[in-house]
Amino acid sequence: MRWRLILIASLLAAASGATALWLISSFIYPNVATLNDIHTRKPELSFLLKLAVPFAASIYAGIFVYRHTARRRAAQALICVAFTLISCGAFVTTFYNLPSFLRSLMSR
Repeated sequence: MRWRLILIASLLAAASGATALWLISSFIYPNVATLNDIHTRKPELSFLLKLAVPFAASIYAGIFVYRHTARRRAAQALICVAFTLISCGAFVTTFYNLPSFLRSLMSR
């Protein structure tokens, strides 16, 4: 398996997908439901459309890995997509929780 290709492609896709999601959430649709509101009320269509950006980035990374490997293509592409979605979730969680964490540190 080409682990370096999988790792680099998935981290780049996760970083770009999470950054695009954060930018869309912060500047284009700032008043739409956030990740914290998802459990308290019904998610809006624009919120669900914002989640399409990380999924599209992970699918693109999976296709990229699939096209640039010779053996066990499907397995490597699925590993790349799964790792991209996990990494993107970690990045998004960090983006949304980091400002409040830094504020709590500064207030001490």
